[in-house]
Amino acid sequence: MSQAATTPADPSVRAVVRADALRTVVATARSLVSECRLRLDSDGLLVAATDPATVASVRARLDTAGFEQYDASETTVGVNLARLADVLALGDPDDLVSLTVDDSRGLLHVEHADLHYTLALIDPDAIRAPPDPEKLDFEHAGGLTLDSRFLSRVVDASEMVSDHVTLELDDERFRSVADGDTDTAVLAHDAADAHEFDPGEASAIYSLSYLDEIVSVLPGAPVSLALGDDLPVELDYEFDDGHGAAEFVLSPRLRRT
Repeated sequence: MSQAATTPADPSVRAVVRADALRTVVATARSLVSECRLRLDSDGLLVAATDPATVASVRARLDTAGFEQYDASETTVGVNLARLADVLALGDPDDLVSLTVDDSRGLLHVEHADLHYTLALIDPDAIRAPPDPEKLDFEHAGGLTLDSRFLSRVVDASEMVSDHVTLELDDERFRSVADGDTDTAVLAHDAADAHEFDPGEASAIYSLSYLDEIVSVLPGAPVSLALGDDLPVELDYEFDDGHGAAEFVLSPRLRRT
């Protein structure tokens, strides 16, 4: 075995996790950025990043309970998400994936099935710092929890007529309104049909290109939205039987006066 493929004897991180759980974390972050900082500590794995235009941010975590084995000192590394996604795609979703971080040589060893792949890490200081969670804490007017497939319909219908969509909330329903030059697409989700509903008055315009990237990685499970007047919309959901959680924050477009 080559020196590069040799697993270190005393790594800073040694973890074993199901491939589909790790794929979800990687796909979630990759929807906004091509590389990011990956933090591993006693609480588990965390990725947090803001897109280059500072329009949207993402946080995804996988608790230690989501791992088959987990042994990590506090470690932050930089990863190329596309390369890591390609490696994970070589196996089956139910495969167990072994991750070993060799800090001294800047390498991430990924093993699953008969594959041992050595991935060069990126200096985390060369990657844009993740957003401050306190700066993403907004006073939203209300929100709801609904099935992710409704948001997919919002994007699909709205993209037929426009490149942006207005998301609205009142005491009775959640609506999306997309106005084109000649056509309009409106979808409504009544409070009674939501898993949870927190009434409030809110309206803001969002870019469909960003919303499309976010919605494309949502799981087939309930998603919670928090909305406010001309405030960023927050989308939260869980995965991997509740061991993982993700949060997107998407800033609104400026209204034309």
